[in-house]
Amino acid sequence: MDANLARLQSVTSLEGESFAGCLLRGLGKTPKEIACKYFYDEAGSRLFDAICELPEYYQTRTEIALLRRHAGEIAGLMGPHVEIVEFGAGSLRKVRILLDAAHAPRVYTPLDISGDYLETVVRALAADYPALPLRPLVGDFTRPLAIPALPDNPRRVGFFPGSTIGNFKPDAAMALLRAMRASLNGGGLLVGVIWSRIQSGCMPRTTTRPGSPPCSTRIC
Repeated sequence: MDANLARLQSVTSLEGESFAGCLLRGLGKTPKEIACKYFYDEAGSRLFDAICELPEYYQTRTEIALLRRHAGEIAGLMGPHVEIVEFGAGSLRKVRILLDAAHAPRVYTPLDISGDYLETVVRALAADYPALPLRPLVGDFTRPLAIPALPDNPRRVGFFPGSTIGNFKPDAAMALLRAMRASLNGGGLLVGVIWSRIQSGCMPRTTTRPGSPPCSTRIC
């Protein structure tokens, strides 16, 4: 594995906004809001991993089952020797299914806002995929990003699972998808979506029960 690619790098937003600016803008809205991306420091990322294991949180196991069922077909559409860019990479659990099915991927580029957590999970992935070049990037995927090109400029394929797109209002979701498309330089984008969230526009994100992590939000 190329040690240079495995080193944690930061990628700067093309339209920077500070935490203070984002917070003030959100609190000035009616109703008030705080961007959920700020929940995902190392502790928040681990808390979300625990939530994903709850029986009530069907999204993760359903999406994993779908990925396993269609991994071969997805790999065929991606083609060989691609750079896989995962937006909001988190635990890197789902991408392993794609990596196992992909045809000689050139490099895997996980992008996450939590650098400490990303560094930890990338180490585990590197141990399990020693021949796969890794390029972990720390950055905010909700902002337009200039992802540095690799020397041989392989075709990029984006991976955005988890129905995270459902956290955004329609206009913001469209803007996000356009920004992702621009960063992929013409490559395709695989997006995980919960259909019920599209139909209703609002759904419980988690259901707490005795012994579960003390966290529950409602996304509208």
